[in-house]
Amino acid sequence: MGWSLTAKAASATWIGGTSTLWSNSANWSPAAVPNATTDVATFDTVASLTGLGGIPITIATLTTSTNVTIADTASADTLTFNSTTDPINVSAGATLTLNLYTVFAAATTIGGIPSGAILNFGSAANTNTLLLPNGLVTINTGGTINVLAKDTVDGGGSSSGILLNGGVTVNLGGPAWGGTVTNNTIEVENRINFEHSD
Repeated sequence: MGWSLTAKAASATWIGGTSTLWSNSANWSPAAVPNATTDVATFDTVASLTGLGGIPITIATLTTSTNVTIADTASADTLTFNSTTDPINVSAGATLTLNLYTVFAAATTIGGIPSGAILNFGSAANTNTLLLPNGLVTINTGGTINVLAKDTVDGGGSSSGILLNGGVTVNLGGPAWGGTVTNNTIEVENRINFEHSD
């Protein structure tokens, strides 16, 4: 007789130790996988996830007070944020790296990256997509956001855009970036450092 592990979706805190996959409920407390539009995924210990587990994940928000990396090379394994208000919250001194296909809801405001916090999208090794669906994504933050090598920032349509407001530093790429910014307008307001390293 074969056994399979399934778990209902719920807000949960990562404890790890069982595997490095998001989809394994034993990695979460309570033992349920965050994968619903109202779920909150919380990280308060250093973590390096190697995949979502072969499934797309949708959550409301992700909060971390420490260094966390979430990686997945499969284009079907997307991490989608349903909340339009502060879907990502990174504490000062912490770094969150999302090295996978990442999707935000339209008209999203990201304000949970304070001074001293770092949010990375992608890596030098993988070609991922940061998808900003039709509608403005506003970044109100004093922290640093890095869109790393080989990533595509895709607005999904001509009415998309990124509004940078509030002292954020945004870095596009690094040595031999090779990434693209498509279907987007970028509007800059209020003390923004916008950099592209060659």
